[in-house]
Amino acid sequence: MALVWAALVGIAVTTACRFWTWLQELGTSTLTLAGLSGPVTAVGAALVLAGAAWARHFGTRWAAWWALAAIVPVLLVAQYARPTYAGLASADGPSSGVHLTVLAQNLWYHSREPEEQVQMLLGEDADVYVLSEFTPSVLAELRDHDVERRYPFSVIRPRPGRLGMAVLSRIPLQVRNVTKFRITVDLEPVGAVPLRLIATHSPAPSSVGIESWHRELDQLSRSAEEAGPDVVVAGDLNATSAHVAFRELAEDADLTDAQDAGGGGFEGTWNLLARVPPMQRLDHILVGRDVGIHRFRFADRIGSDHRGIVAEIVARPAEDR
Repeated sequence: MALVWAALVGIAVTTACRFWTWLQELGTSTLTLAGLSGPVTAVGAALVLAGAAWARHFGTRWAAWWALAAIVPVLLVAQYARPTYAGLASADGPSSGVHLTVLAQNLWYHSREPEEQVQMLLGEDADVYVLSEFTPSVLAELRDHDVERRYPFSVIRPRPGRLGMAVLSRIPLQVRNVTKFRITVDLEPVGAVPLRLIATHSPAPSSVGIESWHRELDQLSRSAEEAGPDVVVAGDLNATSAHVAFRELAEDADLTDAQDAGGGGFEGTWNLLARVPPMQRLDHILVGRDVGIHRFRFADRIGSDHRGIVAEIVARPAEDR
């Protein structure tokens, strides 16, 4: 009985944090609770259903009430999981157009194994890499692996700490803008409509505060809206679909998450170094409505606290312009 009541309280608290903006603006603790709303609700629903079965078995008066109470978390889980289940149920996405692979990886600036990281990254053979927490030691290793020849169209901004970023591309590109948290380029695949790529490493709210975190996501949303339907937003956003600011970004710019649409399932991307499986999806590849998602997969683990993600996307043929 105590577990069931604890589950109901946990569901109520995390659900409130997920949907009420003012709660998310109180501090990082409520943002974290919002991010855990999916797993807590799923586990809570199972506990409440188990409690109803237990109560029915022993003939207590709680059976009917708990069975009724389980309806709400079951419906919440269905609502949270609907986009992911739809992607898992569908076959590979659209194939007509020009295909290219985009990999997004937070390298973790504390890593002491840049050589191994670089070898595993280049082994993925992506067309475009979006790398955050990109340090001078990683750049040195990339140059040892002849990265300028393999990825001649690149924007590289190494930094000792969290703020280093890089876009490595074998596809021609034009640099549009470089800021503290973003690199914006126009990718120009042969035979396809140009794609606006916004590579981002949005700051963590625990580092800059809720207001600055929210402001950066708002600016990212405006940039994605202005880019139009052939946009790709990739990187560590330090936000999940449980956060109101992230949902507003996806809705306002009409973006689709490649992990959902590409059949990537429910696995989180952070924190791989914790004692429990990663439950928060902080890393995303989001695409505009005119960019297809053929498939999605996770990159091999490279010793970072973030899991890398890879999306095979489809750009419209040039004649469709």
